[in-house]
Amino acid sequence: MMSSTTSAVSAAALPQQLPSQSRTFKPKSEWVHENEAKVLFLYLPGFTMEQLTISPEYSKQRVKVEGKRRLPNNRLLPVNETFNIPDDCDLSNMLKQFEKGTLSLKFPKVLPQQHKQTGVNAKSDEGEKKDQTDDANKKAADESNENGKEYSSTPSMPQNNLEKKDQTDDANKRAADESNENGKEYSSTPSMPQNNLQPSSPDVNLMVNVGAAVLILMGLGASLFYTISH
Repeated sequence: MMSSTTSAVSAAALPQQLPSQSRTFKPKSEWVHENEAKVLFLYLPGFTMEQLTISPEYSKQRVKVEGKRRLPNNRLLPVNETFNIPDDCDLSNMLKQFEKGTLSLKFPKVLPQQHKQTGVNAKSDEGEKKDQTDDANKKAADESNENGKEYSSTPSMPQNNLEKKDQTDDANKRAADESNENGKEYSSTPSMPQNNLQPSSPDVNLMVNVGAAVLILMGLGASLFYTISH
């Protein structure tokens, strides 16, 4: 009776063994090429989406798939796979789907022709704008020829300004002719009247008289001062 009790206590005192881990599972995989994408199929029977971790590594252009599930014998079945993604696939737009033990990762294709097409479209737009400008100039030239006028792509001076300029030139020419007939030199700039350049003779005489009076007064004052001081 004591022996069986001791055995039971000893069994209870032993630490509980953790479930051991099985060898890493190597799933089957394959690539399927579509017109606009490439799809990676990974066959993981017995796994669920919640047991998997899918990590894209953009700097290395690859995807890492990790996970583990418990087997009936209480062991863990791990999976750890890394897949290199082709350079013509867009890793940032990866689509994930898990159905009936099959994980599918879909990568859209990045075609080099798309980048080239962008440059072609830009050149095409520039060519269309140039053609439109050429058509507008040609149309204006045709209209000018129909009206008997010479066409120029550069903007011309308004007709009113040309008429005013011609009138001014004619007026200056007539004034010059009249000056030549009278024996005087013509200038298009207005001249200052002669009276404003030279002061009149009465004004000169007045200034001289005032100056003389001032000198006389100064002499008398000096003489008076000398007499009083002595």
